[in-house]
Amino acid sequence: MKFNIIYFIFAGIFFSIFFQKSYAQTDSLSEQLPNQLTTDTKPIILLNGDKKNKDIANQSGSEGEPMLFLDLKKNAAGSKKRNKKNKEPKGYFYGLETKRIFRKYEKGRKTVVETFYYLKDFKNPDPLVDVYYVFDIKSEKIKTLPRINVKNHLVLHGPYQRKENGKIVESGIYYVGTKHGRWENYHSSGVLTNKDIYYKGFPKNTKFVYFDKQKTKIKEIIPMESNYIHGHYIIFYESGAIKEEGNYQYGRRVKRWMSYYDGKAKNAKGQRHIETQYREDPFDKTTKPYTRREWNVKGKYIKDNRN
Repeated sequence: MKFNIIYFIFAGIFFSIFFQKSYAQTDSLSEQLPNQLTTDTKPIILLNGDKKNKDIANQSGSEGEPMLFLDLKKNAAGSKKRNKKNKEPKGYFYGLETKRIFRKYEKGRKTVVETFYYLKDFKNPDPLVDVYYVFDIKSEKIKTLPRINVKNHLVLHGPYQRKENGKIVESGIYYVGTKHGRWENYHSSGVLTNKDIYYKGFPKNTKFVYFDKQKTKIKEIIPMESNYIHGHYIIFYESGAIKEEGNYQYGRRVKRWMSYYDGKAKNAKGQRHIETQYREDPFDKTTKPYTRREWNVKGKYIKDNRN
């Protein structure tokens, strides 16, 4: 009997301490968040686009229930306006105004249709790119040239598409006379046969090496493809003038290379120094390179090994 009485006394003391702590906690929370709103009713969240929204809103408002209404149409309209602002005017690409050419001709049994654009106002392409894409006015054909004649050539700029018998066989985009972005070729069956990616005339994986950490003085332009040096290579003097240039194929020098004396100006080609002839075929192991021509600083021949 005495044991039961003692048990009930300790139990009563324990519960009294527990309830005091719980009340103290709720009081401290209310002091920390004095502006907190509490309610017993469930909030209603409405999204626009529902025809019943107005009726639901009127009913819930009359009953005094809290409601949150999200107007998504206004946000969508705002995003459309922003997109319209960012969209270039018709006939403009990369901020430059162009004109469109539609060319149709017969090639054997194929009817070829080309659609492309050229710059309305002439602009010189990047001098570091080896070839430029132009529309030759005299021949009425697209040509790739190392130099541009302002009077005879229109600099290509904008989307390009070529169809044969109504099917797309080539598509891409030009940027101031150079290939840019994704270029694709298709078989007449519609199967993709080739894909190349460029950045303003340079292959996507081209490496740029600089003299300084700030990357203001370029030292080398190294074209890369499938882990090989492949394409037009250029090395510079620290003055910015071109020192030597030529082509690689699968990591091997091919065809003619030209070195220059220091022109003392950015991207300039000084007086020619040495012209070297390499093998035409990168896999030819018998042909050895030789000096084809050599000049002194004043431009006079030192060697001339042309046949």
